Amino acid sequence: MSSDEKTMNQRTPAIAASGETDSLTALMDHIVETHHAFCRRELPRLETLLKTAADVHGRRYPEIRRIHALFSRMSKDLAMHLLKEEETLFPYIAQVEDCVRRNIPASWPRFGTMESPVRLLVEDHDQTENELRAIRHLSNNFTPPSGTAEDVADFSELFEALSAFERNMQQHIHAENNLLFPRAVALEAEACARK
Repeated sequence: MSSDEKTMNQRTPAIAASGETDSLTALMDHIVETHHAFCRRELPRLETLLKTAADVHGRRYPEIRRIHALFSRMSKDLAMHLLKEEETLFPYIAQVEDCVRRNIPASWPRFGTMESPVRLLVEDHDQTENELRAIRHLSNNFTPPSGTAEDVADFSELFEALSAFERNMQQHIHAENNLLFPRAVALEAEACARK
């Protein structure tokens, strides 16, 4: 386990335990600094590892080519997903939280209510979870194929990294779907009702 993973795993339980009481801004900061940063760092690294594995081992292990194609598509979708959250939804949630803290009414966003973009983001999460399940299946639960010692070593590093990515995404999705989004939707309803 890398030092980044250890730090993430040490921080995540604290957020998970207090995610129901922390400010939404603190929770979003944690999500961006921990999970979004991990995604941005790992997506290109995993893409490189997968491309190399597909080029070197794709003939003998065709499933690695399918994993590479699936991961590449997921990576592009995730990059857009992170931008939607950081540039549109998260700033709006912070604004609503600030209005409630200052006891002033919040304005409805240009996208109607928060429920619509949240629903789309949750659908993105479901899609990512499905893609990760498919990768897990294609990789035989991240088990390196039997072969030469070199093959096993190449696949061990790759599959360990994919498994770590999956664990991070599970924590990431939980923090948003179960901690952030329900509280943010409820806060918006409270804030906008003050008008």
